[in-house]
Amino acid sequence: MNIEMLRCIALSACAATVAGLLSFLALRRLGGIESGPIRRPHRAQHGENRLDSLTYGVTRYVPMSEKVADATRDMLSRSGVTMPAASFWAIRVASLSAGIAAGLVALPFIGGVQGIAAAAACAVAGLAAPQAWLLTRRAEWRDELDRQLPDALDLMAICISAGSSFEGALAAVGTRMDGAIAAAFARVAKEASYSSRSEALLGLAERAQVNSITFFAASLVQAERAGSSLVDIIRMQAQSVRTERRLKVDDITNKLSTKMLFPMLLLMLPSIIMLMLAPMILQLGEFF
Repeated sequence: MNIEMLRCIALSACAATVAGLLSFLALRRLGGIESGPIRRPHRAQHGENRLDSLTYGVTRYVPMSEKVADATRDMLSRSGVTMPAASFWAIRVASLSAGIAAGLVALPFIGGVQGIAAAAACAVAGLAAPQAWLLTRRAEWRDELDRQLPDALDLMAICISAGSSFEGALAAVGTRMDGAIAAAFARVAKEASYSSRSEALLGLAERAQVNSITFFAASLVQAERAGSSLVDIIRMQAQSVRTERRLKVDDITNKLSTKMLFPMLLLMLPSIIMLMLAPMILQLGEFF
């Protein structure tokens, strides 16, 4: 190992240390220091959970304020993620620190403006990676809710027709089905046990931000206030959701043919022109 390599490694270590201290101060300022003392998690039977260890290590030195914790819990709830807010905060801090460290380690080897740009890109990637994952998870969760809602409504209608209560039908969906809709309806059943049914349904609609679930919750709340039959409303909502999804698929299919027209012309038009001009080009070649 030559002297230049050792020098680069030493510079990288120093830069990483300075960046770690700066990021620590910045994140501590952002997170606030209003949090109470963090208890070290108990060790599991087969070793300590890594995520709990990371959460304890990060929040011990970079605690969250109540405002940041509430915002984080709201983001996780709207994405169907049951992870504690402190754990997601620890992942964000660790990802940002890893991005800064990777950029500063690569900076001496690349050098110049390109090295600075690469270091900045690594830091931005480390900061944005957890948020990008959460946005992706939110889109998948909402799509799964919309896709599974008709089957869940059919199961609820069967349970209510058999004599079960509305809360019992929700609990049946939570136990007999899998995926996002099961967890969402189980949470609604739990919330309805200590609050009103309307508040639990409207809370689900607020978290999910899915049109079909919003219409379902609003219809049930209105039917409960008007004293209408819940079974008929649930069956109508299931049929309405299926019809809406079928129309959406038909609309996507119709638009697909229009979107494919330009690439087909772009690929086929040069070939057609060459076929039309080929005889003329051959005749011109023979003439000259």
